[in-house]
Amino acid sequence: MTPIRALLPLLALGAVLTGCGGGAEVPGPGLPTASPAPTEPSSEAPVTSAPTAAPCDDTELLSTVAASVTAARLSPVTGWSSDLTANPFATRTTTGEEYARRLGFDCGLLAGEELGVGEQRLLIAAWTGPRMAWVVQSTQQPTTAYAPEATVTVSVGDTEGEWLAPSRTVWAGTLASGETFVVGHVDFNLGAAAKGWVAGDAGPDDGPDDAGLLAAERHGIAALEAAGMRQVDLAEPAEVGSEEGHLQFVSPTGQISVADVAPAGWFDPMAPRYYDGPTRTETIDGVRVRITEPGPDAPAYDIAAEIGFACNAFVWLLQPPGNGDAEELLRSAAAILATDSCRQGG
Repeated sequence: MTPIRALLPLLALGAVLTGCGGGAEVPGPGLPTASPAPTEPSSEAPVTSAPTAAPCDDTELLSTVAASVTAARLSPVTGWSSDLTANPFATRTTTGEEYARRLGFDCGLLAGEELGVGEQRLLIAAWTGPRMAWVVQSTQQPTTAYAPEATVTVSVGDTEGEWLAPSRTVWAGTLASGETFVVGHVDFNLGAAAKGWVAGDAGPDDGPDDAGLLAAERHGIAALEAAGMRQVDLAEPAEVGSEEGHLQFVSPTGQISVADVAPAGWFDPMAPRYYDGPTRTETIDGVRVRITEPGPDAPAYDIAAEIGFACNAFVWLLQPPGNGDAEELLRSAAAILATDSCRQGG
């Protein structure tokens, strides 16, 4: 079976790799968009407590964005403004608050900068603590053209561009119409960052209707939402004749994850399914939980773990597709296990 982490619609990168390429702190407005996430419940296992969401201080974000703009060979950022009256990108761009909601973050920001006569750029960003995503649109051309290393979908078109960081977390490209884009993230996903900023675009929705859902899908959605997870939705349709659901969600700390949920007996949550590395078990709220790490031959994006457990009449597998770590995913498992929706079977 193909791991469903590769099938997430939220994470569709739209990038075809054709090669392997290669700040100063600035003032700017911050825009709080959500209350701090609740602290997740304690467990019997030595699981690190979930951090309370930090206030929406944009200092680190703006410094990181400024560095990416300079790396993109554009003029340095001198200061952002909330006055977008003359900004040509404002009408097609959603609010910072909505961008944050679509990505599952706490904080959002929309700000512009006038570069000179007829030249403007616009920043939209979202973040929770040190985890962040952003898009900069600019009328300015880079001092040297970007290398055609990867084609990325930026919602208003596909364009070839250049990786600005060895880790491939920052990319820049210029559309044929002349707009330059800088897209980046810190421990999140470039595809989600690049596609969530357009005004009027529904982005990830508020979850599927109950009609037609499997019992496991209804149970999983209820438990994930009760546990405080964000952007809970189907990751892919269930196979014909299957009782197993495949869900996606974003944790309160911004870890993107997927969950297989099925009636008890459909699969063994204590048996490794996708990963074949070291395995251990812990007990959380009286429930035995399996943690399996990726094996030595796992792809580079498999950087966390697979977690399996049973909750009442259903069995679960959690796996994050490429961001965060095993302890963060274990906190999500603890939050799910603590919900009445999980304990009472949906």
